[in-house]
Amino acid sequence: MNAIRGYDNVEIAVREENDYDELVGIVYPGQGYTLAGPSLFYLHPIFAERRIHYFGVDLRYGDNKEFMKSDPETRTKWIDIDSELIGEYVKKKTKKFKKRIFIAKSLGTALLYNQIKGGYVTNEDILVFQTPIVAFDELRGLLIAEGIPSLIVYGTEDPVMLRRSFPASS
Repeated sequence: MNAIRGYDNVEIAVREENDYDELVGIVYPGQGYTLAGPSLFYLHPIFAERRIHYFGVDLRYGDNKEFMKSDPETRTKWIDIDSELIGEYVKKKTKKFKKRIFIAKSLGTALLYNQIKGGYVTNEDILVFQTPIVAFDELRGLLIAEGIPSLIVYGTEDPVMLRRSFPASS
């Protein structure tokens, strides 16, 4: 397993599987989630069946005592720095692929959002956000402005997303 050196030299594990060269699926789990978490675990056989190279970045913020005890300002700085370092690494490691599909969950969506702002993601990529922690209007605005094909998924019981943030349906 490879690793990226993130904020404060903390090791971030990277898992690669399938060794295909057309499509790559890049997965960013969130705090308290791992690449083996239910919604992300089931990507492995789907990617293999569809001949998609699997590239998972195991953030493990929930297991990191320093991250968990840090103040919100430090956490934001941590995520910002990790976003850039991971963005550089992923850009370098995935340049051979014809298409990239990013799938981010929870806190991993903050990294993906920062990578869009940092120019590491383009309108040639496809993005899936699962329960993003970035404000819906802000995320939607950036995706529209950049013209990036994307899907944003929220659960009906998501405690992070407030219902009033969505337009009322008729």
